[in-house]
Amino acid sequence: MHAKLVIGPMRTLFISAVSSSVAFGVPADSSQFGFLRANSDPAVRSSDSLRTNIEEQGAQPESESPGFVDREAWYDLPPWLYFSISDNSLYDDNIYLVSENTEGSWIHLLAPAFIASSGEEGTSIWQTTTSYTPVYALYSSATRPSSFDQAMAAEINFNGNRLRASAQLSYAEATANDRYVRDILTTTTTSSAILLNYDLSGKTSLISRLYWRKTGRGLGSAGQVYSDEENIELEVSALWQASGKTRLGPSLRLAATDSSLNSDRNSVAFLLRVDQDSSAKLSFSGGAGADYTSYDEGNGSKWGPSVDLAGNYAMNALSGLRLNVYSRNSPSPSGASSDMEATGLTASLSLNLNPGLRCSVGAGLEKARYEYLLGLAGRSDTYSFGEVRISAGRPEKRLSMDLFYRHRLANSTIDSQDFLNNQIGLQLALQF
Repeated sequence: MHAKLVIGPMRTLFISAVSSSVAFGVPADSSQFGFLRANSDPAVRSSDSLRTNIEEQGAQPESESPGFVDREAWYDLPPWLYFSISDNSLYDDNIYLVSENTEGSWIHLLAPAFIASSGEEGTSIWQTTTSYTPVYALYSSATRPSSFDQAMAAEINFNGNRLRASAQLSYAEATANDRYVRDILTTTTTSSAILLNYDLSGKTSLISRLYWRKTGRGLGSAGQVYSDEENIELEVSALWQASGKTRLGPSLRLAATDSSLNSDRNSVAFLLRVDQDSSAKLSFSGGAGADYTSYDEGNGSKWGPSVDLAGNYAMNALSGLRLNVYSRNSPSPSGASSDMEATGLTASLSLNLNPGLRCSVGAGLEKARYEYLLGLAGRSDTYSFGEVRISAGRPEKRLSMDLFYRHRLANSTIDSQDFLNNQIGLQLALQF
């Protein structure tokens, strides 16, 4: 079985979820590899609950938006150019994610998206895609200033008989309330990745990924300084085709992280990878194993779990279930020479009520523990969310609509870090 190596696909991601555009601060999740996930930093994954909702994307349906457009039906853009615009209006009852004296605000998010592509995936040996998305955030609250962020990405893919390769480069900005530090700041992320899949034989493939990311965090609302990081990873996997649509095998991941406020670290992870698409109903991919991390400046070393598993189950032609389990260790964005160990589960259930109407329900739970390398007492947080979303639109139409309600709750061993948050909103997307 050949692993399809077109990463993204970027075009569908931007058209069907343009309001999540700043997710490109991390390279497009290498879902075509299944098991080589570039999106591994929980601080980046959930830096903006209002704009990106990255930690909650596991609760979104896997399929395309109901409003995906037949481009031939009504307009005459060049075949290589795609454009969409999304308007997301919502009310948030706790924009600062605080435990008391909360403040609510109407929020207006406007996000046009521009995508240029050399062709459809799989239609030629080489494909290139570039994208640009500005995001305007307007707040009715007098205390929360409006913001302008942007995201851009480029990738080139090669699909040969035995070798498939992809190179990616991306940059993104996110001005947001980071729920891990409970403060509003601007985070910039620059990243690149090279992914290779080489078929050694009919049943064995060698997979490798070289990944680099630099994360910069601006000053907090009161001038607080947060940690900047630079990370490089190399992961090599050897997968054996155990059955017609199942591949599994060992994987080795080497990583080094430099941090401005935390101890620099090196890590080695030993994983078992699985990539399965056993039927039209069931598919899953990911890896699990152990991670060994050593710290500079005499801060010792430790072993820990490394888990990232995702699965989809189509119960019937109208409904589907999606699950994601993860466990990872990263430097704390708040610094102070601390680690953040996060373990979580997200689940979603989607139901197609008719060709133009879909309902989805999602929920998630995460346990985050902050461990100070200096021997100081840390904190533990329990974070949960639930979401209900109704999506309307027909493939032949230009306009799609999403009505959603989201509930979020955080309980911490430090009372001031607790928060309760509710959001209700309407998203309109015009797709070209």
